[in-house]
Amino acid sequence: MLTVRLCAIVVVTLFLSSSERVFAVGSGGHERVQIDSIPHNVSPKNDSTLRCIPNHVQLKWTVGISFTDAYYVEISRDSNFFTPDFSQVVFHDTTYNYSVPQHDTTFYWRIRTDFDTTAIWHFNLRQPIAGTIASPLADTVTDYTVHFFWHPNPSGDRYELLIESDAFSLRDTVSSKDTSTSITLLGSKTYTWKFRPLCGDGVGMWSNSGMVYIDATQQDVAEQSGNTDGFRVYFNASASAIMVNAPQNTPMTKYSVYNLNGQPVREQWLDGVSTVRIESSSLPKGPIFLEIQSQGKIFRRMLIVD
Repeated sequence: MLTVRLCAIVVVTLFLSSSERVFAVGSGGHERVQIDSIPHNVSPKNDSTLRCIPNHVQLKWTVGISFTDAYYVEISRDSNFFTPDFSQVVFHDTTYNYSVPQHDTTFYWRIRTDFDTTAIWHFNLRQPIAGTIASPLADTVTDYTVHFFWHPNPSGDRYELLIESDAFSLRDTVSSKDTSTSITLLGSKTYTWKFRPLCGDGVGMWSNSGMVYIDATQQDVAEQSGNTDGFRVYFNASASAIMVNAPQNTPMTKYSVYNLNGQPVREQWLDGVSTVRIESSSLPKGPIFLEIQSQGKIFRRMLIVD
């Protein structure tokens, strides 16, 4: 015997005040899920402080079920909204990008519909804190791989490093969890460097500047220290070539060179060699990325050819 169970689906339209809630009950009658009838603010979090210089601040809120397609975004420097600085209607969306007019200010915001109003939240815009570099400050080194260190800065979620010479500039981005990075600079040259925090689409203030001079005249082959992958990458001035030495029992099977846009510049398959020579005259000036394949793994280095 075939038994068929039919379940009736009932759609009920409710007109709710701002203090009422809807409860969805599961088919077994045991599951009770609360659904708010009014929208709620999501971000920026209440009393949050933004220390970067953003182009805009994105406001987010929940939909609720107030049966509306229009939300009224209200922003004021007055917590009572007696003189709102900004009011904008948003259709079919729960986000709005507010162009920030000034800093060192507290902004209050809320979302209104034809039926309800969210709680009043506020966010604080503060001037970012300038960072401080640790090293190199004004150093002369013979190693081509330079290790840059700086002090943590709470203003952002990542860092931008700027390295410059009289011929080019390089920008590199690292996670805010890191306060150091290593870059191989080829050729005798003076470089200046500094960093700043980044957050969202905003930027912080530049740190003080440091200087490093690469003295390649003291030795043709400068052994690199502090490289955890074990590879030595250096510039042989007398041969005008970039040299790569693999650690013991790590044969190299391929190398590839890419420009700053990720486009391949040069590549070559290798027969399990331990030393690679790359003519520097065949490479573009400025920042490049070197990739070495060995035993199924890929090792990457950023180099600057000058």
